[in-house]
Amino acid sequence: VDDLADTVLAPLIPTMPKTGGGTGQAAAQVRPEPEAFLSGVWALGGDMDVHQRNWEALPPLPDVDLPGPPRIGATVLATPAPDSTEGAAVPRLAWQAYGHGKGALLATGETWPWHLQTAADNDAHERLWRQLVRALVRDVPDAVRMTPPDVPPVAGAPATLEWIVRDDGFAPISGAFQAVVT
Repeated sequence: VDDLADTVLAPLIPTMPKTGGGTGQAAAQVRPEPEAFLSGVWALGGDMDVHQRNWEALPPLPDVDLPGPPRIGATVLATPAPDSTEGAAVPRLAWQAYGHGKGALLATGETWPWHLQTAADNDAHERLWRQLVRALVRDVPDAVRMTPPDVPPVAGAPATLEWIVRDDGFAPISGAFQAVVT
C-alpha cells in the first residue's frame, strides 16, 4: 500500500498511507464488520449468527500488510480479530466511492494460502472474490446512457435527448452524432 502513496493511484486507495512502523506482514485473524454482512461482500451465511460462526472457523489471513487508517468516507468491511495487538482502527478490507466506481483494499499479499488451509467443501475464498468483484462493478455506469427529457415527448414532434457515450476506458466521448428512435 505504501508503495502506491506517491502515485496517481493513491486517491483510489481507501486508507491513508502508514505513518511509521514496520510492514507487519504476518498471518492475522480477520473479523468482518456488520457492513460486510449487510453489503453482501463478505457474507458467509444467511443470517448474522451463521455468518459470524463461519468467519470464526476460518484460518488466519496470510501475509497481512498493515495499512494506515481508513480515509474519511471509506467503509471498513473487515478489521483485526478482537484479540489482535494492532487495534481495531486498522482495516483488513475497506472500500470507498471513487469517481463513478469504487476503490477497495484487501490488506494481504495473497489469499490462496488461506484457501488451501480451509476444508475442501468450504467456499469462503471463492465467495469472497465473487462477491467483492461483483460489488466493485455493481454501480459502474453503462458505456452508453440516454437521459430522457423532463417532459414526455409527443409522438411525431422533435425531442431533445441527452446521451453520454464512453470509450473503452469509460472516458466520455464528445462530439455530435445522430440517432433515429422509433
